[in-house]
Order: sequence, then structure tokens, then C-alpha cells
Amino acid sequence: MIGVAALAAMTSCDSPTYPGGEGTDENKKGEGIVSFANMSLSVKKSELIISSRAGAEPVSKDTVNIKRVDGTSAASAEGNQSFIYGNMPELIALPVGDYVVEAYNAEEQVAAFDAPYFQGESNQFTVKANDIVTVDPIVCTLKNVKVSIDYTDELRAHMSDVTVTVTVAESETLDFAGDETRSGYFKYVEGNTTIAAKFNGKVDGFEVSDYRVLTNAVAPGYHHTITFSLKDTPTPPDEYGSIGDTGISLDATVARVDVNGDIDPGDEELIEPDAPKEYLTVGTTALNFGCDASQSNVQVKSSDAWTAESSASWCTVTKTETGMTVAVAANSDANNDRTATITVTMGKLTATIAVTQAKYTEAPQGPVIDASNFDLVNGNFNTDFDASNHPASLTVDAPNKIARFVIDIESTDDGFKTDLAALQHFDIANPDGLESTLDPLGLIYGDQVKGQTRVKFDITRFMGMLNSFTGSTNRFKITVTDEAGGESTVTLIIKVN
Repeated sequence: MIGVAALAAMTSCDSPTYPGGEGTDENKKGEGIVSFANMSLSVKKSELIISSRAGAEPVSKDTVNIKRVDGTSAASAEGNQSFIYGNMPELIALPVGDYVVEAYNAEEQVAAFDAPYFQGESNQFTVKANDIVTVDPIVCTLKNVKVSIDYTDELRAHMSDVTVTVTVAESETLDFAGDETRSGYFKYVEGNTTIAAKFNGKVDGFEVSDYRVLTNAVAPGYHHTITFSLKDTPTPPDEYGSIGDTGISLDATVARVDVNGDIDPGDEELIEPDAPKEYLTVGTTALNFGCDASQSNVQVKSSDAWTAESSASWCTVTKTETGMTVAVAANSDANNDRTATITVTMGKLTATIAVTQAKYTEAPQGPVIDASNFDLVNGNFNTDFDASNHPASLTVDAPNKIARFVIDIESTDDGFKTDLAALQHFDIANPDGLESTLDPLGLIYGDQVKGQTRVKFDITRFMGMLNSFTGSTNRFKITVTDEAGGESTVTLIIKVN
């Protein structure tokens, strides 16, 4: 019988990712290979559709999770099965079973401006022993309730100091200032049927408040635009455009459009609300921290006073003017992540925040930069330098792969600045059109640098060019960053005699 590794070899140039290591026998028992070569992510109602993991933002940064259909983790002992779409492998070995692949662009928030949550799921597929299965394309759709606030031109001309408070599911709230142009995105709550918009502000200098609009057709993926207008003006506008001081009232309409399709059902029914209800909402339901001591601010909105309590001593809560600050102490346990729950209480209402802190790991080591024939800090180069006998070179070792290789050049010679103006600041790993400038210097660039773990630069020709700038002092600041975020910086000071 042909093994999984052999099947992969016949299918792709890339070797499959074995979550527990290719050499372990237990990882080859009852396994198949999942191919993502044909999987693409697309956002419905958008032209941003890609089929390559090297594609354009933002899809290439979406999170992709492999999940068992029975609800158990696809990771378990075999390793992490969550990827960034742009970096995920084309082949993955998995234990036999039924799976789906989930993709989403960000963690869903309870209520926030400009924070759409797109999510999608593949068709179910079965991993069979010694077989290859291909994952179909995934279409991600908007899962939030989207709300925008607008005003007629007539009302805009007379209003000032306006705030419209929008409430979804009785507890998720956002305040829209009168000049707010962004849309709000609210987490959909199953069974919720209402959106409320409370107008507070001045119309022609007179306070107008406590006007609410409710819509009874809330659904995820729909964009609700609530437009306020003047309703009655018993006193006609005078010669100055004033609408009078009595009888000011507002009207509103709601247009509802399916963002994920082409349906526009028209205006929705508007009804007057009941008395204001109690509400309690927190800005997020989950916080994730690294192993170091850290903190994060969380917004809390409520109709009355509230309290917050943490279930763990290493996680503390401090109230602020707009909510609370959650702080975690450093985690010294190198074997285990740890979790805590923050419970926010207001009367009979509660909201919880799940807090997770990663186990202790050493900070990633930055790339190592070394050189030959000159000192990395106080190097000297002069006209007597014999390039044929003493070639100059620079070596970079980056186990976590080079992501950026930035060079900043300063010179005391004005001619140097003019002749090499394009190279005052550049990233040799991402040259962006500088290829024709770099080629005459004999320097490698682009893919010869980016993604590499060891690179040796022969800079003899580049150093030789400095001979024409007699009496100059030239500083070359080199900053190398790897894909794990590690960074190293050195400065070459080259004095030409």
C-alpha cells in the first residue's frame, strides 16, 4: 500500500506538515493528508477574492482553524491546527476522521466601530488512511449586525451637539456623534429582534432627547441605516431660517440591506419603545496575554453601578472612568498556560471575560550579524585598502528567517548624498523597485535575502566606491528583523582617508 509520504511526494513539491514530527511512528498510523492547494478564501459581496496564500490584504492574514466534526480538537496531542492563511502549508497530515475548516478575519467584538467580523466554513471532508483529500474554497460572510446613522440635510442644518446611542440586543451599545461617518458592528444574539436608537442633542438651540426608534427585523449580515429627519414644525421658518421654538419633533426611517447578498427589502417597521431597560456590556469577552506581565483596558457600559471580580490572584481588575484595567502578573510556568475568569455584575445582570496567559517562553533571539575585515562599531576603510587581497563581507544568521533587512546611510560628503540619494534608507529584503540601483553594487536582494536563515554579503565593490569620497565619514546602520519578531542592529562607521 502506498504510504502518505509517498502520496504527498507525487502530489506536491512541498512535504506534508506532520503535527507531531514526521519521524514518529504514531503519526503515520491511521493518517491521511489534507491538501490546501486549491483552497481559497473570499469575502462575499467584495472584489477581494484570492486563491494564493501570498495574496493581498486582508484575506492573507485571516485565521484558519481545522476542526473535527465531533467537536474534539484537531490539535490534541498532534499539535496546533490553527494557521494564518498567508503562511499555512499546502499539505497537512491528520488522523483519520471527519473535519471542517473554519476561517475568520478577527476575533468578534461585542460592539465596535469599523470592526466587521467575517467568518466562513468549508464543506465537511473525511480524512482516510493513506489517502489525500482536497479542501474546497471557503466563502466568508459578515456575521455582525451593521448599523449606520444618517440625518436629512434639513435636520443637519439645524442640529448641534448630537449623540445617538444605538443599542442592540438590549445591552450592546455604541455612541454615534453627530458627525460620525463610521458604521457600528454589533455581535448578533440569537433570538434578538430589536435595535434601538436614542437621539440626544439640540435642534435650533432647543434640547431634543429621548426619541427612540426600534426595528423588529434584526439579522446577522444586514446593514441597517437609520435616518433621522424633522417631523413637525408648527412655527414656519423665519427670515433667518429658524424653525421656531415649539413643537420640534423627529421622525426616522430604517433601510435594511443584506450585505451578503443582493436583497433590499426596503424600509422596516418602526415602533415606539417601552421604558428603558437595564443593560450591561463589556468591550470584549476574551483577553489573551503573553507570558510577561501586562495589562489591557476594557470598556464597560451599564445602566447602573457595577462590580468586577477575578477568579485568580495573578489576574487583577481596577475600575477606570470608562471601564476597567485588567492586569496579569508574569507567568513563570514553562509547561502550562493559565486561565482566569472576570465576572462583571450589575444587579441581576452579569458579563464574563475569559482571560488566558501563555506559558513562559524565552524571548526570541534576534539575528546574529558578523563581518570580516572591519569592526562592526568603529570600522575604518581607507584608500590603501587592497580589495583583491582583503575582500569585505557581512554575514547574517537568522534561524527564524529574515523578514526585513533595513539599511540607513548617513555621510558627511554632500556628493555621496547626491549620488546615492535612493539608498539613504532602504530594505534590501524588500527592494520595491530599487533593483536597478542595487545591481551595479553587486549586492544580493529580494528573495535571496528574505526568508533566508543565513546570508553572506560580499560588499567589496560597494566599499570600493567610497574611495571617491575622500575625507568623508559614512555611517551604515543595519537593522535585521526575523519572522519571529527578533531584531538586531549594528552600525558600520567607515572613514575614508
